[in-house]
Amino acid sequence: MFHKKSREKHINEAFQVYGKVLDNKIDKMPIADTNFSLNYKEKSKKLQDKSKSFAFGQKKKVLSITALAMSALLLIIIGINGLGVPNRIPNSNVVYAAELPNSETHRYGKVDESITTGLENFTVNSMLSVMHETDTNENYSSLATFIVLALLAEGSTGDTQKEILDVLGLNEIHMEILGAEVKTLYQNMYIKDKVELNNSLWMSEAIDYKEEFINTAESFYSSLYTVDYDSKKTVKYMENWVAHNTHGSIKPKFEINPQEIFTIINTIYMKGKWYDQFSVFHTKNGDFSLLDDETVRVSYMNKTDNDTFFYSENFIRATINSDAGNMVFILPREDKNIYDLMVSEQSLHEALYGGIKNSGDITWQVPKFDIKGEYNVKENLQEMGVEKLFTPSAELNGMVSNGQIAYLAALEQKTYLTIDEFGFEAGLYIKGWGAGSEAPGLDKADMILDKPFLFGIEVDGQYIFTGVITNPTEG
Repeated sequence: MFHKKSREKHINEAFQVYGKVLDNKIDKMPIADTNFSLNYKEKSKKLQDKSKSFAFGQKKKVLSITALAMSALLLIIIGINGLGVPNRIPNSNVVYAAELPNSETHRYGKVDESITTGLENFTVNSMLSVMHETDTNENYSSLATFIVLALLAEGSTGDTQKEILDVLGLNEIHMEILGAEVKTLYQNMYIKDKVELNNSLWMSEAIDYKEEFINTAESFYSSLYTVDYDSKKTVKYMENWVAHNTHGSIKPKFEINPQEIFTIINTIYMKGKWYDQFSVFHTKNGDFSLLDDETVRVSYMNKTDNDTFFYSENFIRATINSDAGNMVFILPREDKNIYDLMVSEQSLHEALYGGIKNSGDITWQVPKFDIKGEYNVKENLQEMGVEKLFTPSAELNGMVSNGQIAYLAALEQKTYLTIDEFGFEAGLYIKGWGAGSEAPGLDKADMILDKPFLFGIEVDGQYIFTGVITNPTEG
């Protein structure tokens, strides 16, 4: 378990911070069973008894980890406010409540270039793994997966850690700065009520977690909770936590695996509006050409801007800005298609981040769409080279005590994205449980998105979501 002094210190800090959050956000909301609270001495004795029972009764039981990242919602629709959602977790279960950044001081410094380069390369490789040769709409968050893997890298050693770092585009040297740089990345993205990132770690009361890993998790702005995985209340606390931190927009239904000892839940909530909105009076119906040369009728939003754009012989890339995140559209040139942009790491990296920069008139014709995605991230990561993490031989001994077997048994992501004249709404959750040549010059950009195209949603220069639209009429 936790050392008594350290645990008391964490709980005292948690009472102060978490109490302020509750006072500000949920004083009038229903409470999730306040009778469950125990005082510290009773709790400490209960934890010690459970630890002894577990240690003598279940030697080397194969246990699994739950990693769940909910990156939700880019609420850019005007007038949508957070719903009243209960989130009161008993104080006795709170080890540490994350104190969120001051959003008025938005920039906390520059993230180390090696970390941002690693994130860029991970985004490219993730897209290629998830979307290469796709013929359906896609919407995926590589950032959510990156954060989960970064935290697991902090809790792993040996080949397990090396495989994780390799896929993140990092190496062992970066372990000295990884936690601090992810923290700065988080701080730079956070804007209260517009871009909110919340992380949490849920730990079994019966397992001995290393204090160093717990301290590292705090640097990821993670709130820490100890829970009884045999109690039905634990599921409710997790569900309420997600609903609260996505302002009621996601209300999940979780199930606890009998072998679970550890859960990571991350949420990203975004809410804003286009700086220059489309007029509903300019929305017109038109044809959208599919990959098989068939056409479908869609509703196109139309406007003209004067702004910066990027181009090459293969694509034109331009951005529509909002006060919570920017939506990037990447249109293949007339004689190209989305597969030409994803033929290699180099070609996709150029489409997402490169090209020749220019400014001028941009004619926008953007289809309205509402799409969903579902991904087996475990399979994608195994394809990319992360294998040992998903086996009982995973070396997560930086997280749990020696002799305790822990591994990641699954990792899945579900997403959705809606776009209209006022803005966009996007969200996801990712759940796991353990066991070229020069282009002709352009002085204006015609972003006529009437054929399959790539898109991304970014904050502070980093993509949160990336995807493909092959048919705007399909959900």
